[in-house]
Amino acid sequence: MAATALIILPLAHFFVPGEAMSPRKAIGFSLGFLGVVILIGAQAFESTGTALETQGRLACLAAAGCYATSSIVMRRLPAIDAIGLATILLIIATFITIPMALTVEGLPPRPSPPILAALAFLGLLPTAAANFLRVVVIRSAGPVFMSLVNYQVPVWSVCLGALVLNEPLPPSLLYAMVLILAGVALSQYGAFRRLLTRARP
Repeated sequence: MAATALIILPLAHFFVPGEAMSPRKAIGFSLGFLGVVILIGAQAFESTGTALETQGRLACLAAAGCYATSSIVMRRLPAIDAIGLATILLIIATFITIPMALTVEGLPPRPSPPILAALAFLGLLPTAAANFLRVVVIRSAGPVFMSLVNYQVPVWSVCLGALVLNEPLPPSLLYAMVLILAGVALSQYGAFRRLLTRARP
């Protein structure tokens, strides 16, 4: 997901007015990406020798590219209701994923009530509500700002893993957080300054 931010930056430069790439933005995005690399570790770039590993990594990069492209297209759409746009996106995704899942996996077994509750939670909050929020942020603040969320995903994953699953906290977490936050602050310095200027009486 961190690759999405790096893909969006040059796309926004050419296709989104007001999102021109600058040295400050490029350095900020690079700092954030470096923080993600430190957090995940260099082993993420090592080959494990498993089957279809290269194809899987290419698929992840392709997904990041699709995510970036959709953000650019969403920003350039004419004025439209955010809830309606988010709903259409989820409906299209449903018509694509359900036939593919049934073709590959077949009909699933009957889920138990706890599984149904988990599915309802995942569908309503991390999917529907998050998709609506993504639409609102992209349409208002722009795709470049929204892409910086991807730098924070690994940090929250590590922290929640430690709190909920008792996973060990890597010593590199602090350094990674500093780099990620510094990258976000540097790349969005102009937006933060305008926000503070508006907030002053």
